[in-house]
Amino acid sequence: MLHSMVPRYVRVADAVPRTPTTKVQKALVRVEGSAAAWDREAAGIRVRREAVR
Repeated sequence: MLHSMVPRYVRVADAVPRTPTTKVQKALVRVEGSAAAWDREAAGIRVRREAVR
């Protein structure tokens, strides 16, 4: 797995805001921010960055 594929923030939600066509309203999710999310780095978990061969 590549370093860029491992999320830093994880937040569990019952639902996400959606448009009438059921697309996720990403702008509204970003406004909520990462304050309430679990932070991998704050928990002391580091992902090693290695060269892909």
